[in-house]
This record gives sequence, C-alpha cells and structure tokens, in this order.
Amino acid sequence: MFIVTSICARYLGTNDYGIISYNFSLVGIITLLFSLGADTYIIVQLSKSRKSDKVNKLITINIVNRLFLIVVITLSIIILNNFVTIYSFDKVAIIIYLTAIIDTFRTVSDGFFQSIEKLKYIAWFEFARAMILLLGVIVIMQLDYGLVGVASLYLFSSAIFLILSYYLLFIKYKVRLVKTRFVDSIDIIKVAFPFFLSTAITMIATQLDVVMIGNIGGNVQTAYYTTAKKIIDIVLMAPSIIAMALLPKISNQEITKKNSNKIVKYIFGIGVVVSIGVFLFSKFVIILAFGKEYEISYHIIRVFCVGFPFIFVNSFLSTFLNGNGKQKKVLWVNVVGTVGNVVLNFILIPKYLSVGAAIATISTIFINYIQFTIYYKREEFNLKGECGNE
Repeated sequence: MFIVTSICARYLGTNDYGIISYNFSLVGIITLLFSLGADTYIIVQLSKSRKSDKVNKLITINIVNRLFLIVVITLSIIILNNFVTIYSFDKVAIIIYLTAIIDTFRTVSDGFFQSIEKLKYIAWFEFARAMILLLGVIVIMQLDYGLVGVASLYLFSSAIFLILSYYLLFIKYKVRLVKTRFVDSIDIIKVAFPFFLSTAITMIATQLDVVMIGNIGGNVQTAYYTTAKKIIDIVLMAPSIIAMALLPKISNQEITKKNSNKIVKYIFGIGVVVSIGVFLFSKFVIILAFGKEYEISYHIIRVFCVGFPFIFVNSFLSTFLNGNGKQKKVLWVNVVGTVGNVVLNFILIPKYLSVGAAIATISTIFINYIQFTIYYKREEFNLKGECGNE
C-alpha cells in the first residue's frame, strides 16, 4: 500500500493529495459510528467460544446493527449539512464515503478471521488489494483520470475483497445469518460501548489533527502531514500485527503476567531500534518515495520518532488490558490522552501547523504510556497459574 500511496501522491500533487487525505481522515471519524465498538467486543467473545450458534448470532447482530447505523448516520449528516457542513458530499467525497461503508462491512469478516487466528486471510487480501491498486493507479495515470479516478479505484478494490472475504465467511466457514431479537442488538451495543468510546477517542486523537490542518493550513499542508503519517503508519503495522495476533491468546488467558513483562521489554527494544533507523533515513525515504515536492515532511517524521518505543508498548498494554476485561481502564487512558491531545492541537496547530500536530501527538503518546504502565502494574489479573498484584 505504501508504494501505491507514494505513486498517487506523486501523480496527484500536494493539492489533490491533500484533498483525498482530508476526506479519508474525516470519513474515518464518521465510520466509527457505524459499529459503536461492537467489532472488538465480538472478536473477544468469538475467541472465547466458537460454537456455531453463538458465532452465527454475533455475526448477524454485527451486520444488522451496521446496516441500521449507516442509514441513520448518513441521513443525519445530510440533514445537518443544511445548517452546518459536517461532510461535503461532492463527487470525490461520495466515492470515499462509499469506500468507507464497504470497508466497515469487511471488518465483520476480518474480525471473525482474527478470532479463529486465521490472520493469513487478512494479510493475503491486503496484499492482493495493494497489487490491484498498484496496477490500477498505473492505468489511471496513463488515462489521466485524476482525483476521481484514484478515489474510484479505492472503491472498486474494496468491493472486490468484501465479496471474497464474505465468500470465505459464509461458504468456507459456513457462518449463517439467523433471526435475532432487537433486544440482543441493544445489549451488544450497551456492552460494547466502552470499546466504542475507547476507539472513538483514539480515532479522534489520530485524525483530528489532519482535519484541523486541512481547515487551517489548506490542502498542501495536509499533504505534507499525511505523507509523514503514511511513513508512521507503516512503522506502526508491527505493533498492530503483534497485538492482533496476541488478542485471542490474551482473551483465553494463555499469556501470563510474567510472559507479558518479557513481551513489553522486547517490544520497547524493537521500538528504539525502529526509531533510530527511521530518524536517520527519513529524508532519503521521503524524497525517494514521494519526490522533492514532499521533502519538508521529513521534519515531521523526526518529531514522531521520539515516541516510537512508547507507541509500541502502548499498543500491547492496551490489548492486554482489553483482553483481560479492563476496557474501562483503557477507556480512561484514552479519555485523558485525547483531552490533552485536543487541547495541545488547538494550541500548537494554528502556530506551528504540521510540526505542532506532531508535538501534540507525541505528548499524548507519552501521557498514555504513563497511564498504561500504572494500570498494568497495579491492576489485579486472574490469569492461568497466578493471581496477584504487582
């Protein structure tokens, strides 16, 4: 995906790339309302019990809830747009919105694959999608379809892999849609609400800066900042993959507190090594991948490097607490961190734009690291073979 992004950025230029980045960030915040946190909760429940009747019920509720919420949220945005612009439904924005809807349905099947520890399907789909996007971008460049062509390509690729993932879900693994009660849907939303708040707060903390930079600094500044974050996103795939792989084992209490302490040390060490490497080669990578037009982005990346080790650890500790039923602790950490992030964004972005946003993010990461560490060491976990405080 990184190669696709770099080619798109070169082809579109800073202005159009800023437009598409802004819309993806804004719609990313909106789509949180499409699931209300049910995905993470359902993954945990499916990991604990794989009985077909329970699997069918949870998957059905997740899909039905999503359909209902998409309709409600979309209609609400259309109505509110008459008073204040929430999401501008121009041609490119509509295409990106539809892409996000398709992607949110794919999280249902991806969550199932994660719960049964079949991450290979998710990995292969992402690889194949990247190849389609790569070939598609080359065609679009030759035909010069511009911004609308690039946005449409993302929509097309999302649709293909939604169909393939649901084929596996319903045909290979024989998941069935079943009758559910309205009260069951409400119960899921209630129980999953802490997951929603936690995810929403995290998403706001990570996407609000892009939206603010777009509104204050314009499309070009958005392009610089988004380019830097693309490099960061690649780096952060490592702790995310580790967390995804470990969540089912944590939920089943197969990882003891002692083992988790070792994991934390290893992850922190990896973060330090990655931080040094990215800091040294950031300018070279930006120019090589995106071109001289985006060179200024390397300053932003170097600010982010300070927080890499703590980002790695935060990802694991958050997963460990969630997997052990401590969602409220994770929620509180994210609430405190996000409040700090929003305040710092409003202070720093108007004056320092992209660099200010990076400083605000790093400050938030460190605040969250302190909180996660405190909860991790003080909280009592009922794990296999041990129970106690540390």
